[in-house]
Amino acid sequence: MQSGNQGIGVHLDKIANPSKYVPNWSTLRPNHQQSLINGWQNTVTKHTEQIQILQTLLGK
Repeated sequence: MQSGNQGIGVHLDKIANPSKYVPNWSTLRPNHQQSLINGWQNTVTKHTEQIQILQTLLGK
């Protein structure tokens, strides 16, 4: 699993271009698509919070 800014970028790209990462994206049920998007958004949020915590601890 990627972390930090690189992981955030990948997940933001997944949100913007889901069919690039999920080959059968167009055939998935809308609620399944939304579930995947929600998971990616949660990962972005979690990584962003972790980066902020580390920057605070490191005084940056």
